[in-house]
Amino acid sequence: MPLVMMINRIQSPEDFMELINTSRDYVDEIYNGATSDIRAVYQDIRWALLQKMNVPVEEAREKMAKLKDSGMGNLFASMEKMDIQAERRNTQLARQDAEAASAVEQFWQYK
Repeated sequence: MPLVMMINRIQSPEDFMELINTSRDYVDEIYNGATSDIRAVYQDIRWALLQKMNVPVEEAREKMAKLKDSGMGNLFASMEKMDIQAERRNTQLARQDAEAASAVEQFWQYK
């Protein structure tokens, strides 16, 4: 996401040059650490940027080919394994338990 946000801030040729000159290592680090799926998104964004900048199609293709030749990364490698569906089930069960406890409490209050 940081790379997408950085690219989205480009409003002029000067902005583009500033991104390239001051953030090249950071951009490379983000891209090189990305999975193939995320890289595909980056490639689509880069293609759109090159077209918006009116880069000749052949030159844009050459630049894109260089980007695709980079090795695979491991974005999310340090992320703890998660199971969203299991978490949703656990939340639902906890909600049901709380509702049952509330019903029991209300029952005893009316007696």
